[in-house]
Amino acid sequence: MIRITIPQAVRLITPPYINNCVIMLKESAQVSIITVPDLMLAAQRAYNSTYSVAETLGVAGAVYLTMTSAIMLLQTFIEKKLRMNKR
Repeated sequence: MIRITIPQAVRLITPPYINNCVIMLKESAQVSIITVPDLMLAAQRAYNSTYSVAETLGVAGAVYLTMTSAIMLLQTFIEKKLRMNKR
């Protein structure tokens, strides 16, 4: 029974789990409001010392975009792999 249930459960659980990971990554930018050090807080400190706000926030946004895209590509790869196992 476990050999049947676990693969089906993993196939169903994977997309929502990875979507939650992406949501947590996106919401980590909001953590800087309560002064928990993260990428946005580092960007704020950098543009406070260099006075180049657009460039610094652009780089921080590019880093978030890259991390989110990498997680989404991983999700696509895992879903294709699980779909191939279904056949």
